[in-house]
Amino acid sequence: AVVREFCRINWNYYYYYHFSKMLLVLTEEHKEHLKFLATVDVAVVREFCRINWNYYYYYHFSKMLLVLTEEHKEHLKFLATVDVAVVREFCRISMEFIKKGVNIRMYTAAAQKLGVDIAVVRHGVEGLMYLLVESAKLMVNEIDFLDSIVTLGFDEELNKELLSLYQENSAEIRCVLQEMSMDLPHYHDLEWRLEVGMGSRSLQQQVEPSLILRLHTKDGDVSCNQVFETDPVNLLHLTKSLESALNELKSQHCRRIMRSIK
Repeated sequence: AVVREFCRINWNYYYYYHFSKMLLVLTEEHKEHLKFLATVDVAVVREFCRINWNYYYYYHFSKMLLVLTEEHKEHLKFLATVDVAVVREFCRISMEFIKKGVNIRMYTAAAQKLGVDIAVVRHGVEGLMYLLVESAKLMVNEIDFLDSIVTLGFDEELNKELLSLYQENSAEIRCVLQEMSMDLPHYHDLEWRLEVGMGSRSLQQQVEPSLILRLHTKDGDVSCNQVFETDPVNLLHLTKSLESALNELKSQHCRRIMRSIK
């Protein structure tokens, strides 16, 4: 039995050092950069770690870039061939269409004024509409918006103009999208009461805790109350499930799905 134990320990030792041990190979340059941490206080190192985590999280989890198809890029290329004033006019038309729907006559008038085919104007306006709507849906920030349109090959002036137009109209676009979305009941308030059964005639020493919850929801101006009872085990399971669902919202896979349903 002792020999078997020695063999087991020897195998664990061998496996750890030859298979599972993972050491980082630091370059001399990397070591030189990290030497600075030995000269500062531990609180400073903690702050560096916090900043580093925020930086890593933003660029690997929270960064939201628009995925533009080749067809979409082709439609938006027309904006690079016209004056900035025309781009502003296209944006105005796009906003009108977002709020009131498409008006074919405006395509015809703009095409005659620019001397181009109606299809070119329609594709340009619809491409700009898609760019603004998708950016507003995802609440894309300034950096992500510029990173998303860099693939279009526009000059710096046009990129700044598109960014300015997006920032000016994003709030209004989100209001329009909210009006068009489905109205579902949302959380308003929650009341709860803990009850514990200490015993009964048949079983004197008994502890049965239960929670009675009253959930208040609102659907516009209509209020609704729902009462339900649960035990602490099921409530804990429900809480963990909801926390898991909220964490899943941060994943890239879930964000890609949300682009289609927002």
